Amino acid sequence: MGESGYLGKALRGADKALRAGVETADGVIDTAVDVGTGTVNKAVETGKDIGGQARRMVAGKTEIEMLERLGNMWREGMLTDEEFRAVKTRILDKI
Repeated sequence: MGESGYLGKALRGADKALRAGVETADGVIDTAVDVGTGTVNKAVETGKDIGGQARRMVAGKTEIEMLERLGNMWREGMLTDEEFRAVKTRILDKI
């Protein structure tokens, strides 16, 4: 029995299945990358919106209360370091 026999046929079938599996895996990886990229982009957009909401939430408080709330929001990850510093500087400038 050569390559045209049972073993050859089985090897060709296994090779075909392997190639199909690789193509499917490539498609799944491409989809995962697309979904991940979309999720990251949405998170960035949401983060920007949360920063704006955070600044509005602290408005109307005394400066000390505002600093306390600002610190809590920063520790909870609602503000980036840059946003935290910018708002903190504005509050401290009022004192």
